[in-house]
Amino acid sequence: MSAHNFSLEVITPVHVGMGREKDYIKGLDYIYQNGNYIIYSQQKMLNSLNEKEANAVSSFLSTGNFPGFANYVNSKHLIKKDMIVYEWPCDYETQSPNDEIKRCAQDGLGNWLIPGSSIKGSLRSVIATALYKSRGNINDIRLDDLLGKIDNNIMRFVQVSDCQVSSQPGIFPVKIFSADPKNSGQWKHQRQGGHSENFLRTNGNVDLGFVSFYEMLTDGVNSQPTSGSLRINWDAPEIIKEKRKQDIPNLNKVFTDQGIEWLIESARLHTNRFIEKEIHFFETYKNNSITAESLMNELKWLKEENDQIKNGFLLRVGANVGWHSITGDWKFNDFVSATESNRGNIVGRGMEKAFKTRKLIFDWQYAEDDATTVRRFALPGFVKITLQK
Repeated sequence: MSAHNFSLEVITPVHVGMGREKDYIKGLDYIYQNGNYIIYSQQKMLNSLNEKEANAVSSFLSTGNFPGFANYVNSKHLIKKDMIVYEWPCDYETQSPNDEIKRCAQDGLGNWLIPGSSIKGSLRSVIATALYKSRGNINDIRLDDLLGKIDNNIMRFVQVSDCQVSSQPGIFPVKIFSADPKNSGQWKHQRQGGHSENFLRTNGNVDLGFVSFYEMLTDGVNSQPTSGSLRINWDAPEIIKEKRKQDIPNLNKVFTDQGIEWLIESARLHTNRFIEKEIHFFETYKNNSITAESLMNELKWLKEENDQIKNGFLLRVGANVGWHSITGDWKFNDFVSATESNRGNIVGRGMEKAFKTRKLIFDWQYAEDDATTVRRFALPGFVKITLQK
């Protein structure tokens, strides 16, 4: 098995989660102050309290009164500079009942990273897509037919290291866009129904925006882009190729004389097709908030960037990337047809197959005149992976 070193750069913000029990809780792990999210060390803050403050904090925590705790922490100015992990500017404050921010993956030493398993999962979709295309897009083909069963699977010969990154993350709001009937793009404002053409919806001073918040590795729009490195072990030993080619389908189609270049070219083609299908999706399901400047130009730029990378490719990884970016993409040539043909198709727990929804991050960026700001939407999760020679 040959090892290959790659560099990685975040192109649109990336989130890989740690489990809900690790999420940041307002007051306990962060505060929102003067338009900034302040993530701080809970342990350092608690260790600094005097007896009176400790008793007040204990009362809030023992009753689960986190909003009261957050107000107390703010009013008493308990967060000192040496307790702050990082700050992130954002005009939009959490409004959910529990005010949680979904936390990004870290290792045991507190370093932020993209787990190798997340990258490998996306590469699995790349390989499946390439094999599916080579078989003539047969609709009834199964993933096992392409990659093999779990005990005899091509992915056993693809190993991806974790990617530790160079910089701190940021806090990004995320909203659900829905492809509703009659080619209408709508925004989701509550868990059941609540769709509207308007991006934000308020009732008096109460926001009904149904927005989630994620800690994400940052791109280069409003900060320095996150970067790192990883290693991909690629190929199966010749003895395995010869003795197990009957047990593992397509083994010799994937691990060819082209080596790692086969994966790079397959990933580039996969991402190009994906972006083209997403452009068609958003052009079909129109919404007045989705403009050339807010989203469409960036999608077209992503495709151009993917075409121009030498010895590399763009790949979509992590959470919020949707069904079409992971296991489902290899089956669909057109996301609009997939949406319409599966509309109303109810699966487990009464939920509809989510072909019609997309999660979009939003923030602000300077317009082309460099004097005004515009709302920017982005499909999260794009990274640039480049072979180092």
